[in-house]
Amino acid sequence: MVIFWVGLAPYIFPNLGWTGHDLYMRFHMVTLHCIPFFQTTFNTMLTDMELVVEDWTMVIPMGLLYMFANALGKLDCGVAIYPVVDWVNPVLTVLGWTFLSLSMATMYYYWAIAVKKWRASQFGVESRL
Repeated sequence: MVIFWVGLAPYIFPNLGWTGHDLYMRFHMVTLHCIPFFQTTFNTMLTDMELVVEDWTMVIPMGLLYMFANALGKLDCGVAIYPVVDWVNPVLTVLGWTFLSLSMATMYYYWAIAVKKWRASQFGVESRL
């Protein structure tokens, strides 16, 4: 979500109008990149579910696995799903997905620590970790 709003949204939204399919795409992109974040954030904050800090290593292979889904999406649609990793140069695309996977793992790591600290400050108890 962070990568979308920082890296892709400034590229996508200026090219979209405010009527018809463009308006639908604006709504779609906003909901697609906000609702899952809010839902998982609230779910994590309001329940006893914990983000395990040590699980950051799992984010990297999952991000790399998504690279193959992205490649299949390009094959199916005939156009790149994301302009930054467009498969024109496969080596740069793999490097791009690797960078994105490492970025997501880093964000997960620090988010898990922040949630743990927030819980301790709100409820006065340490996490089970």
